[in-house]
Amino acid sequence: MLNYTELNSSAEHVLQLSNKEFRDCEKYIRTGLGSKITLKITEDCTTNSNGDCPDVLNYINAILYEKHLGRKSQIGVPPSGFAHNYVSNLRNARSGEKIGLSEEIRSVYGIDSKYIVIHFRYAKDDNLNRNFSNEAQFQPALDYLQGKGIQVVQIGESKGQLEGQNLIKIGKYSGDHDLQLLMGSEGFIGSSSGPSIWADYAGIPCLIVDVPHPLSQVILHTRQDAFFLPKRGPFKVEDIHDLMSNITDLSEVGILYWGKEVGLKNYDRPEKIYSCANTTGNSSKIILHSTRLFFEYVIEGNRRIDESVLVDSEFYCEYIGIESSAKILNPWVLEEPP
Repeated sequence: MLNYTELNSSAEHVLQLSNKEFRDCEKYIRTGLGSKITLKITEDCTTNSNGDCPDVLNYINAILYEKHLGRKSQIGVPPSGFAHNYVSNLRNARSGEKIGLSEEIRSVYGIDSKYIVIHFRYAKDDNLNRNFSNEAQFQPALDYLQGKGIQVVQIGESKGQLEGQNLIKIGKYSGDHDLQLLMGSEGFIGSSSGPSIWADYAGIPCLIVDVPHPLSQVILHTRQDAFFLPKRGPFKVEDIHDLMSNITDLSEVGILYWGKEVGLKNYDRPEKIYSCANTTGNSSKIILHSTRLFFEYVIEGNRRIDESVLVDSEFYCEYIGIESSAKILNPWVLEEPP
């Protein structure tokens, strides 16, 4: 919604939230709300029937609607996901200036060098598959970043398993300065969770690790410096079709049928279909190698990536009619990368 209003800066917009919704995201909203958006807090959130308070999340203009209808596959992605993909690509095409972190906030948290923000999800309900498996698995990657002179700011709740001279723990959910910290960072590493979406909005590079549904994430995060490390399923990933055997991921993006007419290889191998519940978190070695690749690409500017460590998603994007430059890493290859 914030991306959309940026692109339509000549119009006035209203964001209507309930008291609970506002409390859940208050500290982000206070920082990220654009000047063209009026915030309205009420328990009567029937925005679709309230003509005085249009909900831009449900707004699809004629151009976008025609593009949606013109896609090769009508079921490849729901309209809301397609709208998000379309708006994200429009915004990515605009050159934005990196926002630095204020000296006041640097002083509050003791940040005195380049830094990366991390966040690992440990929800007790609501899709447990998106939780990070074991915080300690990130320790070798943390040590690697320390050797490179990079500070690491951990936002959100933590299990307290990470230690390092370069580690700064915020130690609470929705900290006062989470969005500012993201905007001033070199990048984000963490779970597929709320902060990863805000990192995308802030326009910073992302490495989203232990993702149980990478196909749906490629729709949402479209930047070329967005990387996804999928959780490992029961079968070794050779190409995109192996990820398209994840039935939970397919249900999220709308591909719920397998047919020869669409060229999906898993039509002939139903025994390979599995759910997110059958995926497992990656080893510390895989997370370390992913972090190293991310660091070299984002901070050192090495744009040469060995194609063997990537899962080619071009077929998938073309089939469902989206545009995305995000990269899916192959955890099986990253166990011992070339």
